Amino acid sequence: MITVIFTASNVGTSELWLRERSEDEWNPDDFVLTDGTVLDSDLGTGIAVGTVSVHRVGDFDGDGDVDGLDLSEFADQYANCTEFCLADINWNGEITTDDLALFGVAFGSAH
Repeated sequence: MITVIFTASNVGTSELWLRERSEDEWNPDDFVLTDGTVLDSDLGTGIAVGTVSVHRVGDFDGDGDVDGLDLSEFADQYANCTEFCLADINWNGEITTDDLALFGVAFGSAH
């Protein structure tokens, strides 16, 4: 089992696709997804695995700005959350003052 992590480079919506490799490249027997198995022969031009909506850094409530409501949620997570937290803004597995600094840069911004 392997875990692949994708990092968003822009705010917006992105789709993740699995595509069949060309004949001359190595081709695994199948792709195993969380909801089942998709064989290479099922891929064709590609299948959408998922859609990801990337919010502005620090926009915890998804309303397009980083304001007091987001600050309240960040403070709660900063103090109490131990894993898989949105407050881990730099996604290094720890919530530290580095994340606080990144949130501070985003505070007051809007789309």
